[in-house]
Amino acid sequence: MNPSLNRHTNIDNRHGVTLRQSPSAGRVLVVREGMDCSQRIIDALRRHEISTLDVADVAGAVSVCEAEPIAIAFVAAALSSGEEDSVFCRLRRIRHESELAIVAVGDCDDQHLLAALDQGASEYLQLPTTDELIVARARTLLRLRHVQHAFQEAEERYFLAAQGVNDGLWDWRLDCDEAYYSPRWSEILGLDASQLLNRPADLRDRIHSEDRASFETHLQSHLQGKTPHFEIEVRLRHQDGNFLWMFCRGKAVPATDGIAARISGSMTDITVGKVADPVTGLPNRVLFKRRIQRSLQAYREEQGPPFAVMYVDLDNFKMVNDTLGHDAGDRLLISVARRLEGSVRTSESVVARLGGDEFALLVENIQSVEEAQDVADRILRNFQSPFPLGEAREVFASLSLGISIASERCETSDKILYEADAAMYEAKSQGKSCARLFAPYMRENASSRLQLERDLRQALECNEFELNFQPLVRLPTRDLVGFEALIRWRHPQMGMVLPANFIELAEETGLIVPISLWVLRQACRQQVQWKRQFPDLRCLKISINVSRRQVMHSDLTADLAEVIAETGIAPRELKLEISESTIMEDAEHGIGLLNDLRRLGVEVAIDDFGTGFSSLSCLHRLPLDSLKIDQSFVGTMASSRESRMIVGTIIALAEQLGLDVVAEGIETELQQNLLSEMGCVLGQGFLYSPPVAIGDADAMLRKQFAAGNSLPLPVTGFAATQTVRSPSLS
Repeated sequence: MNPSLNRHTNIDNRHGVTLRQSPSAGRVLVVREGMDCSQRIIDALRRHEISTLDVADVAGAVSVCEAEPIAIAFVAAALSSGEEDSVFCRLRRIRHESELAIVAVGDCDDQHLLAALDQGASEYLQLPTTDELIVARARTLLRLRHVQHAFQEAEERYFLAAQGVNDGLWDWRLDCDEAYYSPRWSEILGLDASQLLNRPADLRDRIHSEDRASFETHLQSHLQGKTPHFEIEVRLRHQDGNFLWMFCRGKAVPATDGIAARISGSMTDITVGKVADPVTGLPNRVLFKRRIQRSLQAYREEQGPPFAVMYVDLDNFKMVNDTLGHDAGDRLLISVARRLEGSVRTSESVVARLGGDEFALLVENIQSVEEAQDVADRILRNFQSPFPLGEAREVFASLSLGISIASERCETSDKILYEADAAMYEAKSQGKSCARLFAPYMRENASSRLQLERDLRQALECNEFELNFQPLVRLPTRDLVGFEALIRWRHPQMGMVLPANFIELAEETGLIVPISLWVLRQACRQQVQWKRQFPDLRCLKISINVSRRQVMHSDLTADLAEVIAETGIAPRELKLEISESTIMEDAEHGIGLLNDLRRLGVEVAIDDFGTGFSSLSCLHRLPLDSLKIDQSFVGTMASSRESRMIVGTIIALAEQLGLDVVAEGIETELQQNLLSEMGCVLGQGFLYSPPVAIGDADAMLRKQFAAGNSLPLPVTGFAATQTVRSPSLS
């Protein structure tokens, strides 16, 4: 018999559930045999757009269920006679209860209902009934099938994921001290699949004795709700007796009373990563410290020759990462590793990568301070040649190197590494590309630097920064035409901190980006305020230094557009000063950035011009408004013919290119007169005023406004306590 199959869509959104429009998710079968109300059931279901098939007899029902995935079958309870040969038994043998719901239909006193349930029926529908009850029963069962199907798929996904991932999975039932460990978990630890592992203790007992206390502390902290996740690195004993480093992570499931009843998680073998750097293949910090500790023990117990630890930092690695990308950065790190290895005797040395752009060397059998210095000098010489990075690109990578020689004061690997690190920062402060031997005073310097970094991170949140303003004047009349905004840090303990003491640290830590954005926003707000106070000072402009990190890494154009829109500053009243060396690090990127800035309507100046490495062939391509002559040339004009020639050439060059020229660092009348004779019309410096606080800048503007833009600026009376040249943000 070929049953008539009627197909309908099946969507039920009354409870926010959309049933999958597939045969297995929504097809209902009605067996007419022995069921007087079969047509009523069929009509009711189809009126509500429930996909319904109907067959005349048991044979048809068996045939359809064998060929079609059916979700629900309505069958007369009277067909339960025959026991194993009944339609209920036959359908159940074809489809499991999770796949097919069989509804026995009969009178409320029909004994066949009980027999049908015994023979495989899932549900029963008592007669008499209503269309609403028929439809409700069908929809309920369809939703149940949908949920069961989704659960089965989830179980399959979990099974496949557990088989495919490299992690071992574990699940602890804390309320009954039971556990599940995946086959991969056993495989990682070299356990036989036949070994029965079903208790939390099966993991706990394998933890290294030195790690157990920490493991329990982290676990209990998470179970008590103090941490969002359970994460810890521990050593677990392999079946062969060795220990593997494992990263364990998990998430607890609280019971209704809030007490964790279950925790599940994974376990990753990180042994290789704990002892080897994945980029360079060198020993990492963990293994390096073990080697130092071993050498320290031999030095103390056997009175052997001392050894040296050298801490190495790449001076310009961030520039490579920011401009050429992380792939190029990784290639540079690999090349640096190989060059360091080639600079020492591998039989007596260990080269390690500690992280980021930091490396370290352990050099054995150092007989004297001079010998350690010779090794450091050899390393520095080997870094004088460039590193090829592919695609016809090469970069120079200089080093700052700190040396600590083992002595009785070095009791641990951490202490000797700390001393070498302190010496390395001393080398950085001495101009980089050099080596320094640790001395006790460096310990205090390093501690102060760490404290300064912590304080710097809090300074923005605590509103400790403020702006000073240095006037920009017209030569030789000294008419005020603008200000340069310069950051100061009012430290709660140290008082006023000048940029020279924290800007380099801000660059190294990346804090320079949010700090620079703060300066930009505050300076623009102040410029808008001044223009409201003094509307007739139409020429007034505000200049702001842009840091190298902003140019190379952050989205400066987007930040600037946001600040302009937020503050309402007229873009033509804002001038951004970017150092020559920053622009020329990546000329094409620099030109693109300058074009973007000019399109926003702001002016752009090259700061410290003459100190970088730009060429005339590139300079004419830069979309600029002005050049700033570096104060090192201005300050030596009176005594150096060469400086006068450089300044004169810059002024002539700017004139040819149609650019303004600003001389910075003017301190004497003679310097001003020489600049005026050469044709320079704008300048700034202590001759006119040091950087001043906002109140003094307001006073300058009021006097200038009252004098109709013709009154010379006073030299004294503004921030008289500042007697040194103040560096800018950059």
